[in-house]
Amino acid sequence: MTVSKPLPSPSLDPPASALAGGRTGSLTEPHGGMIDGFWLPRQVRDQVLAATTQYATLSFAKGRPCQPDDAGAVTVRWPVLEPADWQRLLACLRSARERAPSGQAFWDRLQAALLTVGRHLADPHDPLQVLALASLPGYTGYSEPMIRLALGAMDLVALDQMPAAFALAPTVQATRGWQRLNGLPGRLRCYPASRGHGSSGLRRRLRRGLDGDDRLLFGPPLLPDLVVGYGAGNVPGTALLITFLAMATTLAGHPQPAVVVKNSRREPIFSPLVLSALEAVDPELVSCAAVLVWDYEDSLIQELLLSQANLVIAAASDETIAQIGRALDGAASNGKNLGARGKPLFHAHGHKVSLSAIVREVLAYVLCDPVTSHPVLDIFAMLAALDSAI
Repeated sequence: MTVSKPLPSPSLDPPASALAGGRTGSLTEPHGGMIDGFWLPRQVRDQVLAATTQYATLSFAKGRPCQPDDAGAVTVRWPVLEPADWQRLLACLRSARERAPSGQAFWDRLQAALLTVGRHLADPHDPLQVLALASLPGYTGYSEPMIRLALGAMDLVALDQMPAAFALAPTVQATRGWQRLNGLPGRLRCYPASRGHGSSGLRRRLRRGLDGDDRLLFGPPLLPDLVVGYGAGNVPGTALLITFLAMATTLAGHPQPAVVVKNSRREPIFSPLVLSALEAVDPELVSCAAVLVWDYEDSLIQELLLSQANLVIAAASDETIAQIGRALDGAASNGKNLGARGKPLFHAHGHKVSLSAIVREVLAYVLCDPVTSHPVLDIFAMLAALDSAI
């Protein structure tokens, strides 16, 4: 990784204008051969990034680190912000909360915007798909057919049931047996007494004895004003999913929170790409969110963010989650919890075991051995399937 000299701030490209349908927006386009591995709302860029901003860069080819001038190299950049820049960023995101859609209106607009962006991603002639296919396979090592298939399947992500899931109110019955989900598919079971898992406060309440199985299992929902997220890089778009989860807390009936998500250096392209496209469709929708890169070991930045967060969401290795947990403890013990009500909640998603099924009919249409014509399974597709958790 290198730190480059200051680069000019991005400008609006003609394809972005076309995507926005005349509305102000920007796409994550290459700058001097580099692609943005970060995302900031346009009004935040103008206030946080300057001509003197330093940028770090990293190059990959065929999924492996390389030099920028190596064959097939894809180079990504992100700004190296000073503490004053981070404070300015948080202030900008918080001020945007007043204008951002909230509640069910937010969710309806997000679904509509994702439908539009999905059509662009699925169109082989659209600049959005062209840019994704020109950068993601080389940087991540995932094959182009796999990336193309994923870009054309955005409509498979069903969001209709998310509001009902947020409104779900499990009762004590779920600690004694499987509970129906009030119109949602599946059933719910809670194991509060599992060794080493669950909420100690919940276990204490249950031990004291709650009268009747109809008592609500949890108290009022958390209403965060700042959510900090950490996205793993083994599956493209993890930072994007965490951003959506953080934004979706508005379904509990309060304004969108400010959201800052740490992007992974191993896959920093897809999340900024989609967020830029969403901004081109509906700028206010994503005006409170930022996706950036910083070091876990940077205790100053970690404390600055975690001391002000109400909610922390992480999808990472167990080792990284333990590191984030220590940083949370440090921020709390230093007594600098400026904006949060006590220690923030920590939703950690670590190592999991998953099962995936890949049918022969799909393989036959994706990859075939040129000699035998037998269907071939891309090893990267298999690893991604095994590494994806529901």
